[in-house]
Amino acid sequence: MTFPVPAFPSATLRRRITAVAAVLALAAVPGVARADTAPPSLVLSRWETAVAGRNINRDGGYSVTVPGSGHGLWFFGDSFWGDSYLLGSTAAVGPAVRGMVPTQLSEIPTPPAAVEVPDAGAPQRFLPVPEGLVAPDGTDCLGRVGSAPASWPTGAALIPGTYNVLVTYVDVCLTLPRTMVVQRFGVAEYDPLHNRIVAQHTVFDASRLAELPFPLALGSPVFAADGYLYLFGSTCDDTANSSGVCLDGRVTATRVSARPESWRSAGGYRFWNGAAWTADWSQVRTVLSGARPAGLVHVADAGALGKGLVMVEQLDLLGGYRIWRSDYFVGGWSPVASGFAPCSHGEGQVDMCRTYAAHPDISTSSHLLMSYFDPGQAHVGVIAVPW
Repeated sequence: MTFPVPAFPSATLRRRITAVAAVLALAAVPGVARADTAPPSLVLSRWETAVAGRNINRDGGYSVTVPGSGHGLWFFGDSFWGDSYLLGSTAAVGPAVRGMVPTQLSEIPTPPAAVEVPDAGAPQRFLPVPEGLVAPDGTDCLGRVGSAPASWPTGAALIPGTYNVLVTYVDVCLTLPRTMVVQRFGVAEYDPLHNRIVAQHTVFDASRLAELPFPLALGSPVFAADGYLYLFGSTCDDTANSSGVCLDGRVTATRVSARPESWRSAGGYRFWNGAAWTADWSQVRTVLSGARPAGLVHVADAGALGKGLVMVEQLDLLGGYRIWRSDYFVGGWSPVASGFAPCSHGEGQVDMCRTYAAHPDISTSSHLLMSYFDPGQAHVGVIAVPW
């Protein structure tokens, strides 16, 4: 089984993707379903559906559709299943159908192992374990009792003119039971055709300091037609006495030239100060008037649906959200929808609705598909929001 190859400019690139079917195609086997269902629905893996009662407890959930394949890649955060757990990131692949939620994803093995799809194997680590992070007491985060380092994805975008995906992430030192210290921001360039991370770079590093400032803990990579890569940060300045509701906060915008040599190095990043782009991150100003982000906002390009840019803003830890749209990265944001994700209370110490994300690649012109983590079901779910 093969897929049509988009006519990208590079002849070398077109020759390179001859292996696409072996890497991303679901086998054309009679009886293998095209795995999707209408929202609301949980995002499911074949490991889960192979045996009744199985569940992968993981948050995050950023998706990218590989051109010409009809398949999407999903990148998740910490994953727990059965008696196993994996702090950091996992990835999966499956059909990408507009208006539908994937329910038969195949877990991607740790790069550069060969990918077989369909596959009912359990999750495996995607990004490697970060080294050199420190616990709050100054000791090494790795190998210390009660702490562990992890790399959490904060967004993903197809690199223009290629089949590769830029995955943004933050390196965090987890100190049980509650402390989470973000210490680095980095970028990884992933080749899905060969299941390889072809480049990975730390851009901003505060691992020997207290914590990475929020304007440097970036996510939501969006490649624009003006030749820049845009990213976003957010923070809540008023948490209503730690009630889980954000009353006031900021959303900031950053850009860098959309070339690997630029996005791999801190020197090329510029921050919006309300009037111009500056190299001084401390001068950032919010691009969203009335912002109330209780978690990291997610911004995505919905231009293919005629919607411009879309932003998902989490308002609290109980399910509240707002959807915004704009044609400009640094302003013009207008609210188009608000509501509550159907979250319920769960067990454990991280009992909060979180990691909201927009999925324009599987949305329709009438409904945005938005994912979130529901602690009650210990799972990533997707709802359809009219926009």
